[in-house]
Amino acid sequence: MFAIQSGYIPIDPLQKQFYDLAANSPVTASDLQTELGAEATLEFAQQLGALALGKITSEEFCALVERKIDR
Repeated sequence: MFAIQSGYIPIDPLQKQFYDLAANSPVTASDLQTELGAEATLEFAQQLGALALGKITSEEFCALVERKIDR
């Protein structure tokens, strides 16, 4: 799949905000599973709750997900 610059400007204000953010971001990831792999995506989802509830630290969260990333 290819992406091209087209000069398209969204009419919907909310869509335009997303479009502008994506256009000005140095890095974007279209799909977490595509970028990190299925196992890392599942681990991310499982550990996100633990992080939100304060059961693990952000460092632990990152380490747990990092171990599952396909290299």
